[in-house]
Amino acid sequence: MGVGSLAFIRSPIAYSDTSLIDGLKSELIIANKILSNQGVFDAFGHISFRVPSGPGAFIMSYSKSPELVTLDDLAVYDKLGEPLHQSERVSFRERYIHSELYQSRPDVMAVCHHHSDAIIPYTVTNTPMRPVVLVAATIGSKIPTWDPKDYLPFVNSAEKGRDFAKSMGDATVALLRGHGCTVVGAGIREVVMTSIYLQRNALMLSQSLALGKVKSLSETEISKLRKILFAPDSRDRAWEYWKHKLDVM
Repeated sequence: MGVGSLAFIRSPIAYSDTSLIDGLKSELIIANKILSNQGVFDAFGHISFRVPSGPGAFIMSYSKSPELVTLDDLAVYDKLGEPLHQSERVSFRERYIHSELYQSRPDVMAVCHHHSDAIIPYTVTNTPMRPVVLVAATIGSKIPTWDPKDYLPFVNSAEKGRDFAKSMGDATVALLRGHGCTVVGAGIREVVMTSIYLQRNALMLSQSLALGKVKSLSETEISKLRKILFAPDSRDRAWEYWKHKLDVM
């Protein structure tokens, strides 16, 4: 590791635009509250963003119920998933989901992990999760399930984080057996959108399967719809709607 990298690890913000970081921190707090308001998060769940221009460093809250997260609860973690500053605060045990994905996926700028009840049935059965409604095209067509054989599906170490990241590959969403799911994306808003529509899609897919054979979105439809949904006009319209629900406009 070179001198520049060491300097960054000790002071990550120095290598980035402070105003940009401040804006992303504010957005991260809102994201925690939106995902709680929309029923994706409960007392558990976490979301982070990569520090721009940094070698894997990221920002997320200390271990705290998402709806209650404030600016004072945010911490900077290094690429190994360890907090950069000494604190008596407790970090999320599963922060290694974030650290290992940021290391293995340079395209990923935000990560969300949650345990939506609607998702769990698809983690413990052979019924595949697949997008069936237009807005759920954001989840992609390839959704792997991580099923570790030697330990519980709980990502509380770098080793497990690497194994999970390997299983996820280049997918946008990955499930964890009996546990929940992880969503990645090009930014906080994209990850929030995908997380919300993943949950809604799971509910509608379950309802549809009870009625008979299901026709899911095709690869071509998914590809075209993702471009539309992740375009700023669509993405930001959804964000402002969910933000309005918090009465923070």
